Amino acid sequence: MSAYTFQLPHFSADADQAERALRGMDSTSAVNADKSSQTLTVNSSLSYGEVLDVLRQQGISAQ
Repeated sequence: MSAYTFQLPHFSADADQAERALRGMDSTSAVNADKSSQTLTVNSSLSYGEVLDVLRQQGISAQ
């Protein structure tokens, strides 16, 4: 498992949806939202690009 951190430009609108989408995946072991830095940290067996694709498929702007 690797840990990745994503910046969410629209954190207040996207954080809950991103957490729900990622927690529902077998390849994700943890999702932590940090409101102060407006980031989402994900522990996943997927690559960074694959997790980013999942977020973008949900309509979430992540970097």
